[in-house]
Amino acid sequence: MKLTNKEIELVAVLLDLASEEFSNNGCNDFCIDRHIEMTPEEKKVLDLSIHETIGNPEDHDPEGNHDYQMDWCLMSYEEANHPPVAKINQPAEFSVKSGEIFKLDADGSYDPDGDALSYWWFQYPEAGTYEGIVNFRPFAENLYNIHTIRAPEVESPQTVHFILKVTDKGTPALSRYKRVIVTIVPD
Repeated sequence: MKLTNKEIELVAVLLDLASEEFSNNGCNDFCIDRHIEMTPEEKKVLDLSIHETIGNPEDHDPEGNHDYQMDWCLMSYEEANHPPVAKINQPAEFSVKSGEIFKLDADGSYDPDGDALSYWWFQYPEAGTYEGIVNFRPFAENLYNIHTIRAPEVESPQTVHFILKVTDKGTPALSRYKRVIVTIVPD
């Protein structure tokens, strides 16, 4: 089956409408070239049409994390990069007393493609009630397991939100996030 440029534009619109569903469910079963015979030139026209229809991915995400959605439509499962799976190896919410040691642990995070991963823990101060910054020293924030964080002294219960960013080393590099909420109570 050969497509006209108008039909390719229509397919691009349909892919745009379906991409949210496909990416949210991790689905890679719909690949346009499995259903329609296309020459390399037609695939190139489709690629340009998709960019014209949905815009440049960097306009929406400076890390370019939307490129993979197009890859899922134009490549086989094995060829396309897939986002890592961020895991928290502890409760997503827990309490500690002032001065207690606690950990942030992302052990068990993995990449379905087998790509190496990088980790970055950071505090999200706008979401919590604690007004200070919790120090990770002597450890860096780019470890999957930071196991000696000392809870700051507080006079009333305070919440601290920590975000884990897990990024794979695939092309394009993809990231996923998890949140841990720590409630610090006075000793």
